[in-house]
Parts: sequence; structure tokens; C-alpha cells
Amino acid sequence: MFVCKNPDCPSSYQSADGTIVVNLVGQLHKNGQLDAPLTGRLRERALRIYQNGHGPCAGCLKFDCLAHHTGPEEPDEVNTLLDNIELLHIHGILPGPA
Repeated sequence: MFVCKNPDCPSSYQSADGTIVVNLVGQLHKNGQLDAPLTGRLRERALRIYQNGHGPCAGCLKFDCLAHHTGPEEPDEVNTLLDNIELLHIHGILPGPA
């Protein structure tokens, strides 16, 4: 899975939906669960932020803005999103790997 880092992209972790997803993923990681309304909110928005397959980005159509590996060169928010993909699969927020 990929996360867009283009600040002008509607699918970026920096977009309004992306900020909500980062916050809710952080809460889920910390607490191990979310209440039903927050889970639904996360599920709806996560599908806009996480991308499958190869580039380009579905939102901005750029190739050079997609992150799919964590690391010190990536923003903390991107690392949070990428580190918790399996957790989102387990909770049914993202579809499981094919």
C-alpha cells in the first residue's frame, strides 16, 4: 500500500481526510480499538488515503510522491500510516491483502 506525500493532493496524508486518518490510526494503535462511529469514519476516509497497486497517485497523478516504506526520511505521519496497515486489516478498516 502507498500513501501520497504531495501537499496539494486530495489523497495526501496532509489533506483534511488524511489528517483525520492519521489521528484515528494513532488512536487505534494506542487504544487497540475505536468506538463504532469513529471506526466508520476511519474506514470511509482510509480508503481515500491508502492506495493499492502502482503509481501514479490516484489523486494527483504523480509518480514521485508515493511512500510505501517507513523510515527516518519519511514524515512521522507517513510512518504512522504505513506502520499500522496490518492493524487496519485486522480491524476490517482496510481490505485484507490479496
